Amino acid sequence: MDPSITEVIPYLTHPLALVGYVLMLFFGVHRALIKSGIIPPLNQQDGASVVHALLKYGFWIAALIIVAGVTLQYVQNQPDVIQEGEAAAGGTVINQSGSGNTVNINDSRLLLELINQKEKDSAKLATLSHQLGVTESALSGFFTTLEQEQIALDKLPAALQKIAQRHREMLAQLASLKHNASSHQALLGQAETAIAQGQHEQADALIRQYIQQETDSHQLNIAAANAMLGTSALARFQFAAGVTHLQQATALVPESQPQIKRQYLLQWADALSDFGEHKGRNDILEQAINTYQEALTYVTREDAPLQWALIHSQMGRATGLLGERESDPQRLLQARAAFEQALQEQTQSNAPEDWAASQNGLGATLITLGERQGDDRLLQQGMAALQQSLKVRTPQQSIASWATTRNNLVAAQLLMGKRQTDSAVMEQALPMYQEMLDTLNRQDNPLEWATTQHNLASALALIAERESGVERLQQAVAANQLALQEWTRERVPLEWASVQSNLATVYYLIGKRSHDPASFRRAIAAFEAAMEERTRAREPLDWAITMNNLGLVQEKLEELEPGQHHLEEAIATYRSALEVYSGDSNPIDWAGVLNNLGSALTDLGLKNATTDPMQEAVELYELALQKCTRERDPIRWSGLQSNRGKTLRLLGMKHRDTNLLQQSYAAFELALQERPLEHFPAKWSNTTQYLAAVAYTLGFQNDDVAFLQKAESHYQSLLQHQDQFGPAMAADANRGLGNLYYHMSTLVAAEATQPLLRQAHSSWLAARQIYEAYDQIHSTQRLTELLAADAFEFIRREQAALP
Repeated sequence: MDPSITEVIPYLTHPLALVGYVLMLFFGVHRALIKSGIIPPLNQQDGASVVHALLKYGFWIAALIIVAGVTLQYVQNQPDVIQEGEAAAGGTVINQSGSGNTVNINDSRLLLELINQKEKDSAKLATLSHQLGVTESALSGFFTTLEQEQIALDKLPAALQKIAQRHREMLAQLASLKHNASSHQALLGQAETAIAQGQHEQADALIRQYIQQETDSHQLNIAAANAMLGTSALARFQFAAGVTHLQQATALVPESQPQIKRQYLLQWADALSDFGEHKGRNDILEQAINTYQEALTYVTREDAPLQWALIHSQMGRATGLLGERESDPQRLLQARAAFEQALQEQTQSNAPEDWAASQNGLGATLITLGERQGDDRLLQQGMAALQQSLKVRTPQQSIASWATTRNNLVAAQLLMGKRQTDSAVMEQALPMYQEMLDTLNRQDNPLEWATTQHNLASALALIAERESGVERLQQAVAANQLALQEWTRERVPLEWASVQSNLATVYYLIGKRSHDPASFRRAIAAFEAAMEERTRAREPLDWAITMNNLGLVQEKLEELEPGQHHLEEAIATYRSALEVYSGDSNPIDWAGVLNNLGSALTDLGLKNATTDPMQEAVELYELALQKCTRERDPIRWSGLQSNRGKTLRLLGMKHRDTNLLQQSYAAFELALQERPLEHFPAKWSNTTQYLAAVAYTLGFQNDDVAFLQKAESHYQSLLQHQDQFGPAMAADANRGLGNLYYHMSTLVAAEATQPLLRQAHSSWLAARQIYEAYDQIHSTQRLTELLAADAFEFIRREQAALP
């Protein structure tokens, strides 16, 4: 049969078309009879007139019905266009046929099965290719790309739909180019055939040949060809090449063509955003934001309000990604403003999916800001935006998008609860997850169901941190084990390994709670099980991540089983992880392992009363800081500076080395610059306490009044905010001030001694009152024992000298 006929047949099956065939046959016969005179004219009465008209014009009515039926069937057969920005939320569900042969395009397990099949299931391949609107050979090429890129299981549906979208974009771009090009039609036709069959590399070669042969007078055609090369590269996740081609396309468009210029700028910006997200490149995200801003100069809100809004939404997404990686909230505030501008034009009625995506982006941004700033009002606003998004993102419209937004909503609920002393708000997250599990239906949505079980386990572990027992943690273990019923080792080995890794983390927490070495051993066993699939050869980076986490458990086990060489094992584990990590290809993770190794070496130096491991630790911190710069990751950078300061302090105290202590103080000062009180109160408090301690040591060892005054300033700063940090910190700060004032009294003139001694006495008494109250509440002798070691002794010694 002619292939062109087989392509048309599927569109002739709509019920309207079938009704039209019957009517056409009926009226066609009667029309012929009327025309031949066999049926004579009827009397011109009203009823007869209507009948005659129907018989006369019914043929054309039937033809119109057939056309309507074919059109509707064609529309139903077309895949939904995936909106830009949706991929981050799990992709958009493609409408699926109701036939028994329908393949669930969001079934990650099925997609993985097809990817791994050497001989693809022809029936499933045919159905899936029809849903995506591509040829079977093209779809086979998509699977090859997904296999090469090793896309995570939960990302497979969105990634496949994105590839198919870009494939269709290439065909549309080529059709437009063929229409506009006055020559080289045969060459373009060959490229079109290659694209349709999924032979993108061959198509790229033909398009490059066209660019070389096309004259300079057809700059727009050359620009369109470069844009095609960019789309082709992006369809294979070749981000750098895609960005370069789209940049070239944009540069070729003259200013006299603002709409085309805007189109290419937007495509270029989207490619930069994807590049920066997938590769963790902040500099690329910066370029994306700048390119979106340039695109806005070619569109006005009045002339194209929805295009203007879409660019703002996409810019908000890129800015939000960058903001999540920076400690300064400025980027997140810019993302919020961009989403809010988009929503001034996008409504639930005029652009429902774009509106829902912007609401989701706004909600996620507000929640991140609320978490950073400790602002429940922002969390509530974020939750409200997510609730709006869920008006469109229903389970019926898109189970993946619904699950993503719903999970964000429950995460915000947990954050709200973390800020309250009562766990009741956090407890509310548990029935929310249960509702999701009931809606998802394990049979139809096993992946999302397993993911939600996994998230439920994380919530249970979070609530367990507020409790003294291990019951919640045991429930978390059970939830992870339910997830394993779908994520089996045989079916999805890498996902199975991921749950094993998370189980290990829960066991680790149980061990910390129960002080039970057996729990730490279970954690170690689970990490080792995960690495049976996350092998160094198969998944080197995941293997290295698991090794790093294993090292943390071994390091903690040393506290319960001293002398068993667990610390030495942890150090060896970290060193093994560093054999995979590279400071060039994985700079942030590499720096993180160096940080952990440095901490373990510092502990080893304390354990063995030797400074050599500490010296190495300092070198490792400084090596990590060469890659984990303040610009690249300010939060981790501040953590490295803090750990470096701690080790330098120990070395300085050991050797009574003023230079090392001064380096320690400088490191803590740097760390504090990225730990502002309003954004990171706990880290601010910890770092300020170390600054006070180091400054006091420098002042005490060298009789340096200037450093003693710095220490005084830090202690006073802590006491100004003592309500935020509890009695232990306030008691320690008062105790430190007492010691400081006492030592300063020995360095000043005689007339200044008595006021300083009074200040010392007052501070020590304040510390004693807090310690005693803390003792009564918590039934512990730790703080009073510390007080007896120095403060009471000072008080007894100096009371006689006080009037």
